[in-house]
This record gives sequence, structure tokens and C-alpha cells, in this order.
Amino acid sequence: MAFPAQDPYVLKASCKTYYETIRKTYRMNQEDNLQKKEDMIAARRRQRRRRLIKSRANVLQTEEERAIWTTVTVDMVSDEEDAILDGKPVWIVRPPERSTELSELCGVLQKRLDANQKYVLTHHARVGAERIDH
Repeated sequence: MAFPAQDPYVLKASCKTYYETIRKTYRMNQEDNLQKKEDMIAARRRQRRRRLIKSRANVLQTEEERAIWTTVTVDMVSDEEDAILDGKPVWIVRPPERSTELSELCGVLQKRLDANQKYVLTHHARVGAERIDH
């Protein structure tokens, strides 16, 4: 099968990338690599929470909010991920145990972020997805 309109170098690079993705998926699903896979998933979640802390810090408005926010650590931020539930895209939010004051502030900051068109466009998983709070 020929693709005359496509650059052969692009096609070759695409095939190599696809092969490497399949190979990595297979390797990570092997029993001796399961712990490494779990560690990678945990690291990805921690990084997601760090980005969320940084994003919310950018929309702080008062000194009182800043004072509360200075105590926030990665463990105090919700674990959020996108998923498909009953054939629909959803955004699953699992908030940790934290003070009521901090939870309310997180809700206010998230509403500010959601109102910011730039944030919404760069965090596409939320767009069109139903939010599910656990």
C-alpha cells in the first residue's frame, strides 16, 4: 500500500513510534515490571497534582487566600483523572481529607480556573466531561 502524498520519513517515524509504544506497553505489563509501572503511574499523578497547585496559586486574590495556600502540599490536593464511564467522558475527582477551610478555598480557586478560557483550553480533559466527586 502506498501513500504518495505523505513524506516517507514521516511514515517511517510514525511506524517506529507506534512500534515503541506497543513494545513499552507489553514490557510494562510483564509481571517483573508491574511495580515499575505502578511507580510511573504514581509519579504521573503527583506531577498532575503539582501542576494543579501551581495553577490554583496563579488565581489567588487576597492575602488571606495566600496565607492558607502556603501550607498546601501535594498530598492535600485532589487526585484527578479522566476516564470513560458508561460510554461518556468523565473527570473523576478524589479529594483527600483536609480542613473545611482548605476545601472551600480549593473549590473557589477551581471555579476561577474554570472561568479562565486559557486554562480550560490547555486542560482539555475537563472540556465536555462530566465531573464526578467521590
